[in-house]
Amino acid sequence: MKIAVIDHILNPGGGTRVARSLLPAMKRLRPDLQITFFANRHGIERDGLREILDQSGIKVVHLRSMRFSGKDLWGLRGSRHVIGLMQRKLGKLQALLPLSFSGALQRELESVVRGFDCAFFTWPFHLHCPRLSCPMAGIFHDFNYKYYFSSNAMLSSIDAFLNATMPTWLSRSTPIVSTQFMKSEIKKFYPDYADKVKVVEIAPMSEISDLNREEARHIVSQMAVPENYILCPTQMMPHKNVGPLLSAYALLKKRGYRGGLVFTGAGTEAINGRACEIGLEKCLDGQDVYGLGYVANAQIDALIQCADVLVNPSLYEGGCGPGFDAWARGVPVAMSHIPPFLEHIKAHGVRAQIFDPRSPQDIAEKIDAILSHPAQSAEDVAHSKRAISHFTWELSAQGYLDVIEGLQCENSACL
Repeated sequence: MKIAVIDHILNPGGGTRVARSLLPAMKRLRPDLQITFFANRHGIERDGLREILDQSGIKVVHLRSMRFSGKDLWGLRGSRHVIGLMQRKLGKLQALLPLSFSGALQRELESVVRGFDCAFFTWPFHLHCPRLSCPMAGIFHDFNYKYYFSSNAMLSSIDAFLNATMPTWLSRSTPIVSTQFMKSEIKKFYPDYADKVKVVEIAPMSEISDLNREEARHIVSQMAVPENYILCPTQMMPHKNVGPLLSAYALLKKRGYRGGLVFTGAGTEAINGRACEIGLEKCLDGQDVYGLGYVANAQIDALIQCADVLVNPSLYEGGCGPGFDAWARGVPVAMSHIPPFLEHIKAHGVRAQIFDPRSPQDIAEKIDAILSHPAQSAEDVAHSKRAISHFTWELSAQGYLDVIEGLQCENSACL
């Protein structure tokens, strides 16, 4: 079977880490699969994906139409989306320009994705749904554009584009989500397509990084962070809810915690300074909050492994990817009381401290419960590590393959 996998964004963080874990697992299960990965060059080079995929026998093809909209330009966060919108406003002129300038991604995909048994989109957002001759499936991570969380709201033009294109995607493809909660979100916002949704859970995304404690500590020692720290892998988006965590950390300092608070992820390089009750003082004098920005996969794996606690204060997510990595590496987890996170606990039997994400006081209390009760924390960590060890990328990949092979079967009328 020939599968075209398309990820025109290669979203920094979870999106990329899913691709680098899932696709090799699919090949391990089915060595006869012919997988071609169509993606933007910037994301491939940023995360060193070509070497990983080459080792698994997966062909990589760069999308020419993503030359300028495949990454943020001039250090301006979100500029790739603005460039993409400007390219789409070219209208019929797109067909007259070279792909690298026009950004005509839909036209390019309709041209290059031919002769495949299935097209699998790992991030089907920010593009028009192409018309292909083979069945399509996609991972619909979440629908945060349906909500308003706080300032820095999504540009209205981007919001309008997502709302306009999503029904077409759901009608032409088979939507795959990682939690029952996200399935319920499709039912709520797009009830006409609820019956099509498939749920396939993901596995810990750091499992391909084989670091022992000494190696991880050496990597962390090369980074500008304290020896002890609380870690929050995130991105600077409103639903990530970092403000209450900063206030909670200020409360933890008053309770005696002497470690730092470390943020990683796109845009977090702006979070450097000293935590206070209302957020962050932007200063280097007495710095205790460290924003590292987007880091390499080995670095985030090491940071997770050496953290005192991993915290996820998000208001809305498809799932808690960093939590999966922390459970797998034997690190305590504190996370928001939101449906997908609670679903992880029930489905996998893992343990975590659960807090009200809007309450700095509750966040501080739950993190302090981990730090102040090391014996109980160690028991919870050992339990969670055993529990999550049973869920591998092979199991997850089999779920995706079941969906894809089912589509091929339907397409060839073999049912």
